[in-house]
Amino acid sequence: MQQDIKEKLNNFKTSEIKLSDNHSAKFEALLNKEMHQKKNKKNTLKWLSIAASIVLLVSLTIQFYPSKNIEQNLNNTDNSAPKKQITLGNISPEFNIIETYYVNS
Repeated sequence: MQQDIKEKLNNFKTSEIKLSDNHSAKFEALLNKEMHQKKNKKNTLKWLSIAASIVLLVSLTIQFYPSKNIEQNLNNTDNSAPKKQITLGNISPEFNIIETYYVNS
């Protein structure tokens, strides 16, 4: 197969191809047009930044917005008032028995 290709290439003569006079100018113009073409920015980036801003504002609002329970606890800074503790005994009677056993021992 290699010999067949070599034989065909030996007999092949290139015909002279002449380019037009302004070929290089046309090519350069097309190249500049392709290279310096401005790409349109996608709207997805715009929507993504708007969504991120909204999420940020909502999270900051939730973080720093005081709830009624916090305000009541801050107003009742009386040290003589007993503080409620959440224990397992408050959840169910079985947990109360187990908690009492471990607290006493």
